[in-house]
Amino acid sequence: MPHAALFFDPVDRLDDNFLTSLGRYNGFLIEAGPIPQGLLRADVYNETQIAVGHCLDFIEQHNQGVVPTLPAQQEGYRFIKKVKLPENEAGELTAMLHPNLQDQDYQPIHPGDPFFMTLEGETITYDGDKTVYGAFINEAAYYDAHVGLSLMEKVTIDLD
Repeated sequence: MPHAALFFDPVDRLDDNFLTSLGRYNGFLIEAGPIPQGLLRADVYNETQIAVGHCLDFIEQHNQGVVPTLPAQQEGYRFIKKVKLPENEAGELTAMLHPNLQDQDYQPIHPGDPFFMTLEGETITYDGDKTVYGAFINEAAYYDAHVGLSLMEKVTIDLD
């Protein structure tokens, strides 16, 4: 599945608030999407079944003493931080994610790129000093905390 994005999360599981931190061992997680909450899409469902099947095939081969051949390294993404949506002093939202970011998970965000759009329609640009990649963009699950997206950096993950 060369189009799948790998999200590398090397932190101690007790310091982590992602789903992998709930297990006894920080392990493997398949996240389907991006897809709105409460929506069942056949394409995402089928992709998830294929990914789970590949994982089970790998485990079965490993349990039979056959070490599956994997590349030594794979490109992926490491979490940097969550970005909150702009708020006023009363905690009310004053801007939303810029429309250019919508549905652009794991695409580059360069310094100066449109990042937020105020309720008046003004663009606020990304003020970081390096190119990053957005993930979990405009996810409903984070809306109550006013989190607009997570920023990732592209990394090379050693698989051996």
